[in-house]
Amino acid sequence: MLTVFCTATFGLLSAFAPTFPYYFITRILLGAGMGGQSPVTFSLLLEYTPKNVRGYAVGMVWVSWYIGEAFEVCLGYAFDWGNDGQWRYS
Repeated sequence: MLTVFCTATFGLLSAFAPTFPYYFITRILLGAGMGGQSPVTFSLLLEYTPKNVRGYAVGMVWVSWYIGEAFEVCLGYAFDWGNDGQWRYS
């Protein structure tokens, strides 16, 4: 529960970061929460999935993870309104 709380809190705080250093620190802490969350997620998945589909289930989780990351990149390109290389709108 601590990793979920850490991920949610620092993800939200990074969305409203007023300065780049504040954004940088919140993203590091968000990464720490994600780093703690991933092993637990896969361990629970492996524990409760039947043996005959275990490899398929883990593979589908990884595939969906990468599809989600690619989708985020596409959204980033789609909503780039020409901000002149700035990391945030003024």
